[in-house]
Amino acid sequence: MDLGYNELEILPEERFSGLKRLESLNLTHNNLLEFPSVREDLKHLTKLDLSYNKLIKIDGDNFDKMYNMKSLNLRSNKLTWISPSAFDNLTSLTELDIGYNQIMHLSSNVLTPAEVRMTSLRLSGNPFQCDCLMLSLWEWLQEHGRLLQQEDSPLVCVHPEKLRDHSILTLHPSDICPSPLVSDLEVQRLDSNHLTVAWEVQNGTLIGGFTVTYHVTTSRTPVVLANLQATARRHDLEDLVVPETWYTVCVTATGKYLRMYGNKPTPYVTEHERTTEVTANNRKCLQIRTLAKTDKTKITLSTLGIILGSSISAALVLTLSILLTALKFRRRRRRPVKNDVPQEYISYRHFSIQSSEGVYS
Repeated sequence: MDLGYNELEILPEERFSGLKRLESLNLTHNNLLEFPSVREDLKHLTKLDLSYNKLIKIDGDNFDKMYNMKSLNLRSNKLTWISPSAFDNLTSLTELDIGYNQIMHLSSNVLTPAEVRMTSLRLSGNPFQCDCLMLSLWEWLQEHGRLLQQEDSPLVCVHPEKLRDHSILTLHPSDICPSPLVSDLEVQRLDSNHLTVAWEVQNGTLIGGFTVTYHVTTSRTPVVLANLQATARRHDLEDLVVPETWYTVCVTATGKYLRMYGNKPTPYVTEHERTTEVTANNRKCLQIRTLAKTDKTKITLSTLGIILGSSISAALVLTLSILLTALKFRRRRRRPVKNDVPQEYISYRHFSIQSSEGVYS
């Protein structure tokens, strides 16, 4: 059925009633704003062309009855969003064209159900935002890039500006999403057999957790202390056997994308590097010497001496201030009191008032 090149804006669902043998439906170059959830009558449809319309989104139930669909063309609409379940039942799909829309982010969950028999995929012409939300699509394309048909234009980033026109297929995860940075690793508590480390994190999107390891600096065999959640920012190292010993402590951020892809360079620490003291973006190490058992007492006595000395000094200053104040009061009391000269008052008994004739009385 060919309904292309009309001015259709609405396509009522009941219009598909009874079309049980329909295999091809062409609706290209219309003004459709949405495509209705189709009836089971169209379950034998194998080809649907909705290109060059004004569709804004694809819901999860728009195509859920089209079990035999092989070719779906959504090219040159105004799509900004496709439901992750939109193609769940399109397991027979071989050709999919969603190029030249307004899609900035596309989850791999949209494409995974239809990848079984797919031989042709067109995504070019969308203003892709190459950031952390694009990582799942990037990973899917690494395995299914052969499906892309790029005769029109290559699949490139449009945003951000620094990645404009870069091929998505050749990017590394650290280009798309800033690598996590473990920073400010420091010791918060230290004694002869115990220490506490704390750290901060920047760009934590890729982080799924942390691994804390330590070893005696002269040894190369790390001890894995704990696998922590992504929210952890401190950890206690207890029961360190030997006092006055140098230890190397490392905190490593772990996650799905914190690994090497092929032979591409990576700023991340990989699995085979865990036995070394490599400091990378997602790992931070420090060396610290535990205290001797007597050091703790010495530090305590020294601290008490400082506190006692400060207290004595403060007491002396306060006593001196009180004595000086008392001395000033005593001097004031001994001064002779001067008699004040009484104020003289002048009274006038007579007042002269000028009369109306100009004579004073």
